[in-house]
Amino acid sequence: MILVNFPGSWNAIYSPFTHAMEGIQIADLVFPIFLWTVGYSIQLSLQKRITQSNIDLLTHATLRFLLLIFCGLVLSFFPNGNWEDFRIPGVLQRIGFCYIILMILFRFFDFKSAMVVSVTLPITLALLNRFLVYGETGPILSIDPPAIEFTLGARLDQFFFGKHIWKESKVYDPEGILTSFCSLLTVVLGLFSSHLESKYKKRYVGLFIGLFYLILGFLLSFVFPVSKTNWSLSYIFITASFVQFMYLFFCMSASEGGPNYLKNIFCLLFGEIGKHALFIFFMTGILARTKFFGVLRTYIFQNLTILTQNKWLASFLFSLIVYLGILVITFLIKRTLMQTRSFRFSSTKRNS
Repeated sequence: MILVNFPGSWNAIYSPFTHAMEGIQIADLVFPIFLWTVGYSIQLSLQKRITQSNIDLLTHATLRFLLLIFCGLVLSFFPNGNWEDFRIPGVLQRIGFCYIILMILFRFFDFKSAMVVSVTLPITLALLNRFLVYGETGPILSIDPPAIEFTLGARLDQFFFGKHIWKESKVYDPEGILTSFCSLLTVVLGLFSSHLESKYKKRYVGLFIGLFYLILGFLLSFVFPVSKTNWSLSYIFITASFVQFMYLFFCMSASEGGPNYLKNIFCLLFGEIGKHALFIFFMTGILARTKFFGVLRTYIFQNLTILTQNKWLASFLFSLIVYLGILVITFLIKRTLMQTRSFRFSSTKRNS
């Protein structure tokens, strides 16, 4: 996420860290990782709150949903907000949308019924988005893949949001309504993985599931071009297979039988940042929109370009500097909080 969102210059980015209209780059794996993880976490949350009343759980889920929507709108509005054309859809809005729907489905319905609904609905809409074309004569069915601006998803975005969509396209939004429903399937696959793991306790089950997703995604790509923008079925299953394999890799590396140095490296590089990924996404999004950061980015990038004599390398090194900076700040905040808690505990113990 940080390497994709914080280049030294938007005009000098290594191609894997840019989004592809069709196909998959490294940048196109970031959002599916978020959504898959949301699904995995929903299953854990529901198991943890199984004794909680429906009202309490619904209140908890609704507050989290509203917080995500609010933070997403703040990112769209900050810093030079214009109510006339500010963007309504967004990354956090999509995460909140998927979260609240699946929390309700899997709490108030049995697992099989919730799975049927949450799988059937995205697939149905993905089919419509692929084969229904809105041309000059109206909607028609077509075997040929439609241009993005003529899809059902683009038409829905234009109808409901008008000019409050992604300014780079003006005719569709990457986090639009229909594709947000399609992205429910990515979240469900994460939830399903968590369910299988708790049921069978065997990691090879996850390996077979990942292989199945990869093969299915490859076969679907002949009919559904791999596209993050459309959140196509092939894109959903191919990215889900990647996340599944990545998750298994981290699990095996951090297992009790794994080498300690790997555990320590993963904990240092990804541990605390991973626990607060959405918060970091929001705060870095705010930071990136400030004039101070823009000036600092330009200064550091220019000096790195002089040092390396390669603006693409300089741009990438700037991303690494941002990552290391976030890593250090997160570590310092954690250490400060731990010291504060330790001091409070010691004070309470002495007083007692």
